[in-house]
Amino acid sequence: MGLFDSLRSREKKVTGDLVFKDNTSAFEHACEYMDCRIVVGASLIALVKTADFNPDGRQSCTLLLESDDGGREILLCETLNERVPILKVGDLVAYQVIGYFPESRSKIAQLSIPGFIVAKLKPAYSVDYSGWRVAKE
Repeated sequence: MGLFDSLRSREKKVTGDLVFKDNTSAFEHACEYMDCRIVVGASLIALVKTADFNPDGRQSCTLLLESDDGGREILLCETLNERVPILKVGDLVAYQVIGYFPESRSKIAQLSIPGFIVAKLKPAYSVDYSGWRVAKE
């Protein structure tokens, strides 16, 4: 037993959910403390800035995508399908990255980070499962 082993045994392991007071607080926490690297196949969180409903059942939105510098705007993004609940301004969503082209140097992020909205999220992060809770509504 080492000198610091007794201190380690007293550390309380965090379990359960980190629940935030609102979607903006959850988004700010993600930008500051979570891995915001853009990787093809990754799901990043985003805040809905504008939302429109399409006749085909999908929704078009402007998003603020999580990033280390407080957010990156995605000007035009659609939901993957009609199963995503109806979105409104301020909702927290999961954005699935389907490509990443950093060399484009475009100021328009959707040209360099194409993807889709795949779920509406709750402002709650599951420590046990290392992921955001999906909203059922």
